[in-house]
Amino acid sequence: MLVGREREQATIDALLEHARSGISGTLLVCGEPGIGKSALLRYAELTANGMTVLTASGIESESDLPFSGLAEFLEPVRDLIPEIPGPQAAALMGALALGPPSGSDPFAIFAATLSILAASAERQPVAVIIDDLQWLDASSERALRFASRRIHADRIAILLGSRTDVAGTPFLAGVERIVLRGIDIDACRRLLAGSDGSPAPRIVAESIHAGTGGNPLAILESRELLTAGQLSGKEPLDDPLPTGPAIQRSFEQRVARLSRQDQLALLTLAASQSGSIAEVGRACSKLNTGLANLEQAEAAGLLISDGIRIRFRHPLMRAATYYGATPADRRAVHGALATSMGPTALPMERAYHLAAAAQGEDENVACSLEAAALDARNRSGHSGAWQSFERAARLTPDPEQRARRLHEAGSDAYIAGQAHRAAQLLDEALSLARDASLCATIEHSRGRVEMWTRSPAAARRILVAGADRIETEDPERAALMLVDAVTTSMQEGDPGAGIDGMVHMTLRLSERAYALGSRAG
Repeated sequence: MLVGREREQATIDALLEHARSGISGTLLVCGEPGIGKSALLRYAELTANGMTVLTASGIESESDLPFSGLAEFLEPVRDLIPEIPGPQAAALMGALALGPPSGSDPFAIFAATLSILAASAERQPVAVIIDDLQWLDASSERALRFASRRIHADRIAILLGSRTDVAGTPFLAGVERIVLRGIDIDACRRLLAGSDGSPAPRIVAESIHAGTGGNPLAILESRELLTAGQLSGKEPLDDPLPTGPAIQRSFEQRVARLSRQDQLALLTLAASQSGSIAEVGRACSKLNTGLANLEQAEAAGLLISDGIRIRFRHPLMRAATYYGATPADRRAVHGALATSMGPTALPMERAYHLAAAAQGEDENVACSLEAAALDARNRSGHSGAWQSFERAARLTPDPEQRARRLHEAGSDAYIAGQAHRAAQLLDEALSLARDASLCATIEHSRGRVEMWTRSPAAARRILVAGADRIETEDPERAALMLVDAVTTSMQEGDPGAGIDGMVHMTLRLSERAYALGSRAG
């Protein structure tokens, strides 16, 4: 039962009712951990009567798995894929690993997302409910953003929940949003009510409210951690309360009460990306624990299971379990999960666990990550590809191979819209590379990033210097670099050169590019 959120519930009711009436809309619910975002989203899910409800939750460890969120919330309407335009259907099938990678432009996948939501809305109104948006993979977030900007009279409601304590790009400027604050003291009293329903004494509620900032989850945690005498006002409260900024510590304390085998099983679930009961069970068996060791946590209300997948009731509990474990235990769990993947698992899932289990440089793991990155790139998941290439580079022992993988990471980061990170990766790659051809390739990519996102004049200096170094060994590459340098001369001339100087420079670079191109054939 929600307490103290009547106004927010009314806003959600209106969003859903408008969608049923043919007026689409998007609402973002944001706030700190434990403030009640997930509870409001569950309220929406329960009250979306007569609507197709599509849900997904962002998971921090899956944020670099391209289109993992899209696959989750589109799963109930996948049967509509044949109803959308053929090129879009092929692109979406490839992105969701339901068909061969199409190598399509991301636009086709984004358009397919909009089309399949519209097709579903023709049957009955649709409610898309996404929790923990801040951890949704970038590819899915962009697809959802694309769709939300283009729904108008499609009978679609999009409801999003996002934390405000995690850095990230705002979902959409102009989207209606609710910023949740702490509940008031009267609501706090009701939340602290005893089993007989009687409110807590006001003086106790005031102290707990002050210590928690009115955070509902922190208030509930206080109720669990304080004694009956403290809650009744007969005993003094701890100072500070085991809540507020230390809310995660209260989760860690609950995990610490479990047995070693229970903790290891819980850690296995926390490290799993899929939450598949079969996968977690196989991994647990390799660690001398088992699914039975999750029963106590499930009985305590820490976990939710639907018989196929099992998940934590709150992401803070998952975080507390994972980060509260020793590095050695985390590596062991990831190693077990890497060898417990099912046949439908994506290459990136296994590679992620192998990387997390690795200690020091490991070329075999780096190769697995590179294969996963290439698979993500083929599915237009450039954000995931960049992160996998970068992780592969960090595990690569050979400096030249590391430079090559850093170049690939920088190239995908640029396509994913992360120009600043791309420039950093390419600069690092260039500092490691020794092969002249690889150096030229990196300089060319670096020049293009500079040309389109920063200073064309600076890009020109990079491109011309690179062409100078490579023209004897690779005139074709040098010619291409000079062609890009010509483009920069039309974008931005040298300071003080004037129009005549810019024209002269453009002609000179064009003639040199033509000469090298002719020589290369």
